[in-house]
Amino acid sequence: MRKLASGYRLIFGYLGVFLIVVGIICLVPLFMLIGYPEEASHAINFIIPGCASLGVGIALMMLIVGRDKAQLGKHQDSVLLVLIWVSAILVCAVPFAMSKIQLGDVGMTFTEAVFESTSGFATVGLTRLPEAMFNYRIYLFFRILLQFFGGIGLVLV
Repeated sequence: MRKLASGYRLIFGYLGVFLIVVGIICLVPLFMLIGYPEEASHAINFIIPGCASLGVGIALMMLIVGRDKAQLGKHQDSVLLVLIWVSAILVCAVPFAMSKIQLGDVGMTFTEAVFESTSGFATVGLTRLPEAMFNYRIYLFFRILLQFFGGIGLVLV
């Protein structure tokens, strides 16, 4: 007889599924390097958070694999939704924040990176990208990608 996944195990298991999706979102801008190989030095800014999110997501997803899923209880869906949004915003802020390492004063602080990520997922359209970062297409594409998935998220919710 299979065990039942419920409670916190179910919340963190589903969070793992969404962290895998967030990790893939972080890795998608790497396809820009096909057309713009001169930006390859910025690839590590997307690989580190993308692979970390995939790894944590797979580990959390193992909490529910092979178990019968119960229905989320009262307020558990709200907790899951908040965890998904906060983790997605923080993970997707890392590439912007890591730009400060390579670009120096031109890059973004972590606070600005969180603002950029939040603005993208909320499809607000406000930006704090410094003018010099507009020369790097990989960051512009990532910003557009965040708005795309933020818009889809709002439609689905």
